[in-house]
Amino acid sequence: MIAVDEHTSLPCLIYDLSEHGVRLVSLDATCVPEVFLLAATRFPEPRVCRAVWRGAEEIGARFVVP
Repeated sequence: MIAVDEHTSLPCLIYDLSEHGVRLVSLDATCVPEVFLLAATRFPEPRVCRAVWRGAEEIGARFVVP
């Protein structure tokens, strides 16, 4: 799930995953902000991501490391 804001999340599929980032597919990637939270069962806690590229239904993002 992509957290768009405090009250809105969007379902997504993780297609590519590395230690530095992720490629996501969502039905409406255009409404996802530049910085967002990504929650998935494979992560012990949600990850902060920054979008580096996007298409109509795909987003490429890097993980923001604190």
